[in-house]
Amino acid sequence: MNYSSIHIKDILETFNVTKNKGLTTEQVLQSRELHGENKLPEPHKESFISHLITQIVNPLVLILIGAFILTIFLHEYVDALVIFIAVTVNVVVAMFQEGKASAAYDLLQQKRTHTAVVIRDGSKQQIKLSELVVGDIVVIQSGMYTPADIRVLEATNLTVNQVAFTGESVPVEKNSTPSHHEEEFEQSSMLFTGSTIASGSGLGVVTHSGSQTVFAKIANSLLSVEKEDSPIQKESKRIATVLSLVAGVIIVVILILGIYRDLPFYEIMLLAVAVAVSSVPEGLPSAITAILAYGSSRIGKQGGLVKNLSSAQTLGSTDIILTDKTGTLTYGKMEIVEIKTLQDTQKSKNIVAEHALFATDMFYDVAHKKFVGDDVDQAIGRYFVQGGEYVQVFLDKNPVFETTPFNSVNKFYASVRDWNGNKTVFAKGAFSVIWNQCTHILDGEEYREITDDDFAVYRSFIDAETAKGKRILAVAHNTEVKSDANDPEYILQGGVFCGLLVMEDPVRDSAKQAVSDATEAGVAIVMITGDASNTARNIAYETGIVDSLDARVVLGKDMAKFTDTQLYDAIMEGGLRIFSRVSPEHKLRLVDLFTARNKTVAMTGDGVNDSLALSRAAIGISLSSATEVAKESADLILTDNSFSGIVFALREGRRMAVNITKTIVYLLATSFSEVVVIMGSLFVGLPIPFLPSHILWANILEEGLMNFAFLFEENREPYNKPRAIIDTQVIKLTVFIGILNGVLF
Repeated sequence: MNYSSIHIKDILETFNVTKNKGLTTEQVLQSRELHGENKLPEPHKESFISHLITQIVNPLVLILIGAFILTIFLHEYVDALVIFIAVTVNVVVAMFQEGKASAAYDLLQQKRTHTAVVIRDGSKQQIKLSELVVGDIVVIQSGMYTPADIRVLEATNLTVNQVAFTGESVPVEKNSTPSHHEEEFEQSSMLFTGSTIASGSGLGVVTHSGSQTVFAKIANSLLSVEKEDSPIQKESKRIATVLSLVAGVIIVVILILGIYRDLPFYEIMLLAVAVAVSSVPEGLPSAITAILAYGSSRIGKQGGLVKNLSSAQTLGSTDIILTDKTGTLTYGKMEIVEIKTLQDTQKSKNIVAEHALFATDMFYDVAHKKFVGDDVDQAIGRYFVQGGEYVQVFLDKNPVFETTPFNSVNKFYASVRDWNGNKTVFAKGAFSVIWNQCTHILDGEEYREITDDDFAVYRSFIDAETAKGKRILAVAHNTEVKSDANDPEYILQGGVFCGLLVMEDPVRDSAKQAVSDATEAGVAIVMITGDASNTARNIAYETGIVDSLDARVVLGKDMAKFTDTQLYDAIMEGGLRIFSRVSPEHKLRLVDLFTARNKTVAMTGDGVNDSLALSRAAIGISLSSATEVAKESADLILTDNSFSGIVFALREGRRMAVNITKTIVYLLATSFSEVVVIMGSLFVGLPIPFLPSHILWANILEEGLMNFAFLFEENREPYNKPRAIIDTQVIKLTVFIGILNGVLF
């Protein structure tokens, strides 16, 4: 049922509840039995056995297990022991490293316990979120985490931050009026689990809880998303296939040669198996695992949590990064970046800042050292360098008598305060509305009548700043408080226009350098955001994603006008780098677009709306401050929320790829040289130079601790895009070294 469009009376009748009394204890028990607890489905946790099986089914490990079975069958128990040790080392190292990552991830998932205030049996009660049931009357308060999907029954200045779903950092207004929008997050009468109350207060009734919420449905949809194999997994399969074919050919050739030379069949079979086993470097799986584990550890020290080893090297192969804006390139919170007055003197700016502070509905929580209120009010509080406690003292000295809440009609917030012993109205809001009610203006430190020239100055400034994606708020005061001061139509008439607040969600300090480094490394950066075009273009320009404020921006709704080929060409050849107002489906289309063309895609995001694309991408990247669904979907979590961590992981991934290639060449070449010696001896009729135990023992020495030196090799060209781990050049080098070593031996 779409509760957003139903009238309040019918909603209450549906749940058999009243606003004043709420549910009875008996109704709570019945609702909990019918709908279950208010808990999101727990993410699937891999058991120890399934984790062990995952490590064993590594193609390279399976070959060793096959060799282990053959040596047992031939009663060569020493050889079997050697192979068993190689397999065990590989599995233990991989499980230990991924176990550490899992423990760190679980610690990251721990969050503060949220509570909700409800009305039950006619009185207010504070309960745990898990105790909330469908039909509960919830008291909505500023700063609270929305505990379930809620139909708004009463609203006073109520705004909600839905950035986790929509990608927009600007809070949206909510009210009790029935809404007929089909798109959930456009429904002004509904609150959704995972959003936060930015400002205001109200009452609401729980319509869906736990696994029935929109949040949970998005999380459940991830189960149908298939993850692409990482490059190292693909290469492992290729290597395993080649080695299996080589081993099979070796066995056949040696059997034929042995029979031709009239050697005992058992001896021939034993030798064939030993040579086949020698062609498979026992140390390769553990060497690759060690390189990935060491690289993951290095990434961890730079603020990145790699959840599984196979993902660690993937970043080195990245062709394109699809990045969100809010909380990834920016800090995810509004800040005052400029105050505009006629004279632009510091004193006049201080006056505007103080008047703006008086036009807020917030307070400073001393115990938790933070401002409580909507994003804009908090930004105003942070503007004062004296600190939060000073701000609270300042507010307390000028107490509030009454307020005019912001809504879509009046478009400003106003409060009547005691200022210098007189009642004074302070307001902030839309420039056009506030300007039209004012008759005077702040000019330096003096007040005078407004002129047309004054309007031209401010209008020109506003046009220039909004074109850059900035948010503008006008500030005014009125010392003549009328008897009908709570009427928005009259409250500011005859007031004084003071100035403008210029606000934005600022770019992270490290973002521009990170984008530059990634671009230098040959990785394309594309911004995909739910924000408006001007805001997206400005942030893309500031971070260096684009080099012009005239850069092209494509809206999500316009992506349907492009075929996949046209869209791909526009990005890779046409320099298209910004998509705004995108939906989860648009993000998923972009990931699939590049994946289908064999491009390795890294996707960054922190909202619920990012989760599908994070799961589908070759490597999903989220922040530690991201929603639980996003973190569960990601392969790499930036624990310190620094975008520069992506670039370090990119460089480290390339270092790992180079070192894995070096290790493969070394181990395959040494193994191949043994094959050359034995096969050559059989061909020319010489005695067999090695016993099977000799071969395996030599492999322990050659492929043991010596190859671990590659762990610490640094990449001399960290921004050069790596070749495939196994390519034609690597094969030629391996064969050449193997033959040369075999002949010289």
